[in-house]
Amino acid sequence: MKIVLVYPPPIPILSKSYDSDNHNQMSGLGLLYLATIVKDKHDVTIIGGTANPIPADEIVEQISELKPDILGISTIFSTLIISGKIIAKEIKKRFPKTTIIFGGNHATFIADELAREKYVDIVVVGEGEVTFKEVVEKIDLNESLEDTKGIAFRKNGKIVRTPPRPNIKDIDTIPFPDWTIHYDKMPKSIPMCSSRGCPHDCIYCSTTSFWGRKWRPRSAQNMVDEIKYVFDVFSPDQRHLEVGFVDDNFTVNRERVKTFSRLVQRENFEIEWGASSRIELVDDELLEIMADSGCKDLFFGVESGSDRVLKLMNRHYTADEVKAKVEKCLKYGILSICSFMIGNPYEDKSDIEKTFSLLKELRSYKVQVHIFTPLIGTEVFQNAGKYGVKLIDEEYNTMRLESKALLNTRYLNAHEIEDAHHKGWGYILKRYREAALLEKVVKENRARRAESLKIKNQHLNLRKAS
Repeated sequence: MKIVLVYPPPIPILSKSYDSDNHNQMSGLGLLYLATIVKDKHDVTIIGGTANPIPADEIVEQISELKPDILGISTIFSTLIISGKIIAKEIKKRFPKTTIIFGGNHATFIADELAREKYVDIVVVGEGEVTFKEVVEKIDLNESLEDTKGIAFRKNGKIVRTPPRPNIKDIDTIPFPDWTIHYDKMPKSIPMCSSRGCPHDCIYCSTTSFWGRKWRPRSAQNMVDEIKYVFDVFSPDQRHLEVGFVDDNFTVNRERVKTFSRLVQRENFEIEWGASSRIELVDDELLEIMADSGCKDLFFGVESGSDRVLKLMNRHYTADEVKAKVEKCLKYGILSICSFMIGNPYEDKSDIEKTFSLLKELRSYKVQVHIFTPLIGTEVFQNAGKYGVKLIDEEYNTMRLESKALLNTRYLNAHEIEDAHHKGWGYILKRYREAALLEKVVKENRARRAESLKIKNQHLNLRKAS
């Protein structure tokens, strides 16, 4: 069968022009996993990319040229659902026999609602690898889907919701993504997923709703093996690669991080990598070994500069500790990116001012300031009243993290949140102007560490020789 997998553009990129020379850049990593597990028996094409999204109307034309038997649409972010629906409606109109499948976070949370739409045939609920492969096999053999776990679909005008499929226990067993689907030569960089889920349960995050509370890591050796696999497939002689870990929290288990870092240092390749962490999970020991293995940047969801708010959010650190950890990152040659929210249900105007005070003092390479948005699947969306939140617009399809506040809290109305967010952009722009200086500091610190590490290794080799 011919299968097309689509990563829709985020709103409002529905019909704008784009850079045609780069339109085939990296898609959502999830789609590549799906393509990898069915490509041996089927003709699979991936359309769309995170680096340079393709407008919805152009995606429709590309799909139409391929005339697929199955069209899979990813909605890993809520901002993709509008364009995903537009694409599905038009393709179903042009090709009524094409089976259209939705999957991803947003689709999972509105599975029954989506399955009612005439242009949607199947919704994959939750983790997709095993379920999608089984669905494809059943469609190919024209067999019933009713005994396939983890899906929603229509039958005789009624919604059928099958029992949930258990998550894959050992994610080391999932085949490595086949990058030859995207590239015919060695890519400069790749994303990599080294774990699924998160042991934390933040009220603004849908990770636990989708993956469950259990954190499932890949082994450090399996991660290294994937990097070696990429080199072996494309260029055995080229041994440098940039890796971006897409985990919600890469440093949940510090021993795994340390093992991975040591394994990387022993290999005959060199990587530069970045990941997401939490302020309370990094210290000198961990940052040092991460830096020595090629870690160049870390993302921290700091969220607030108010100690009161941080405590209410179960963040186990203070504003002063944030500054100290960011300085430690600089010391070891790691650039930090720190993200903050405006309009958190716990904060008042004085708390926002404390966030801005921290932004002024923080020597983070980049900062982000988002509007607190109760996206579907999050605790606040499900139980807004519990947090003193009044949703202005419950049309979750259009919710975004920028420009418009969609809630009133106990302390702030939507207009006040938007005004504060606008003020926050001033600090973001100021930080961009300072970024070059911080890059210089980091490069100098990296150079010193590299020289120190070189001398250390020379001494170790001399000891072994003697």
